Amino acid sequence: MDVLGTYGTTVKSGPSRSRVIGVPNGIAPRRADAPVPRAETGKDGKFRTGQKVDCRIVVGMRTHDFVLRCREEAELLSDVPFLLTEFPTYETARDGFWHRAKSWRPAKPSLWSSDVPNGLRHGGEIFEEAIALNTRLPNRFQQLCTDHLKVQVTRNMLSEWFSGEPATRRLGHCHETSQVTEREIARSYQGSSLSERELLRYVRFLRTCPLVRPSQSYVHFTSAPRVVVESLRDQTLDGRVAMSGEGAVPYITLPGLRADEPGRVGNILNRAQGDGAIPYFPLYDAGLTSEDVLAFWRSQEWDLDLDSRYSNCTFCFMKGIRTLRAIAKEPEAQASGPSQLQWWANLEARYQRNIEEVRNGERTGQTSRFGFFGKYSRHTYANLLELDPADIPLQELPCHCTD
Repeated sequence: MDVLGTYGTTVKSGPSRSRVIGVPNGIAPRRADAPVPRAETGKDGKFRTGQKVDCRIVVGMRTHDFVLRCREEAELLSDVPFLLTEFPTYETARDGFWHRAKSWRPAKPSLWSSDVPNGLRHGGEIFEEAIALNTRLPNRFQQLCTDHLKVQVTRNMLSEWFSGEPATRRLGHCHETSQVTEREIARSYQGSSLSERELLRYVRFLRTCPLVRPSQSYVHFTSAPRVVVESLRDQTLDGRVAMSGEGAVPYITLPGLRADEPGRVGNILNRAQGDGAIPYFPLYDAGLTSEDVLAFWRSQEWDLDLDSRYSNCTFCFMKGIRTLRAIAKEPEAQASGPSQLQWWANLEARYQRNIEEVRNGERTGQTSRFGFFGKYSRHTYANLLELDPADIPLQELPCHCTD
């Protein structure tokens, strides 16, 4: 679990990358009139969403149930606000041109449906929205999913939360239809190696996404009391405070890195944070290792109870070919949606770049493919199970998406 601590904890949940943010509790009394959005539980103590779900979607539902239990513990026992957040885009204008902008939104604990429009989206659409916006797939060396769906969502959320406003602001225009024309799409990606026709193919999915981010009141998404730092109100502009540069609001993060991960701790300490984040590593400082964490959860009445190979994103390309092949052959990976290998193969086919190589200003007639596994890689999700084991490297890069 990644931790964004004193000011929050974060949890990913598959390609949709719904994030969970916890914010400090303080000493404010609980508001008696605040709604308490709680997950429904059955006699066995398991959380229920009130929806019929394919029983084969084991990985996603276990993660969902675990996150809801964490939320319950944080809010009801410790009065720590625990917000589930997601990555959306919206249409806006800049320098006289319409374009799509990145943002964040709070989400309800129930799964999204037409009856629960503020619920957690779980079909991979958030992941695809980020890919379509960037017109390229993430890979092991350019992890836009980490940047867009984790880092930027957290920073945007905290920027609004620290302002003390009671609700998020509405973002986007007031037109009923999309204002982004083909000309403006071409301008937005000026300098891209893709043709205008290819760009339109990549951003087609964005045309199906909501045009605005609506205003949402925080009390509808957390039942815990909220502490407002009055001194930050004077630093608020348009409902946000500065999260980078001079005047950035300082805040503490508590990454959940252990004592047996010194390299990852060093990477964070040695790089510029880019904002007011001040990292501390309680597990590392206490000398706790992976076995200590597992022993802790074995002693609890509840746990994620999930094979560590699945983690929170079943077919993440960071896991390595051998691990992905092993997962693909198991029953749990036969569900529809992001828990299925074919879903990833289809997504890669839609968004991989096929670019004709140019050397010394002349076309070579050869095409480079850029997929989830990088340029020149023979590996794709479509041929994952067909690969000759001899072509699979014995040693693979570590699965460290935070690096």
